[in-house]
Amino acid sequence: MLFRLRFLLLYTACGILFCSSQNACADNSEVAADWVVETANGRRIALSDEIARGHKVVTIFWATWCRNCRELLPKINALYKQLADQKVTFIALNIWEDNDPLEYMKRNHIDIPLAVRAETIARKYGVRGTPGVFVIGEGGRILYRRRPGNTSDDVMGQVKQSLRP
Repeated sequence: MLFRLRFLLLYTACGILFCSSQNACADNSEVAADWVVETANGRRIALSDEIARGHKVVTIFWATWCRNCRELLPKINALYKQLADQKVTFIALNIWEDNDPLEYMKRNHIDIPLAVRAETIARKYGVRGTPGVFVIGEGGRILYRRRPGNTSDDVMGQVKQSLRP
């Protein structure tokens, strides 16, 4: 009995530490840190403004050298186009980059608004790896946060589910 209790306590503690250290758990109660960016085409986007307008916000922290990002970006872009007339704002926040992300997006026909050098925002969100994907909803609550190891199909399913009314 004592062994089972210790195991249960250790298992619970590990789960809590994993979620807080990896920022992997979203229970719809965590409020996202606000940010303001200027996109590559000069548009100013503020998270708080988008939320105030009743929009959900999909953010993807990415880099051109990231294999998983290169797989996920076209899928996110397709959703961006599909939901163009909905109350959803998409933003690609480029981080840890040595290449030209704008040229990459043009070459690959990715139309999502792009902000570069978003490392400060990534730190606020605890992003430690790419891609980092968040869906932020009413009141700035984090509705979805990509968990390490999720496939692009897993991510897309969760993003779509988070965007449902």
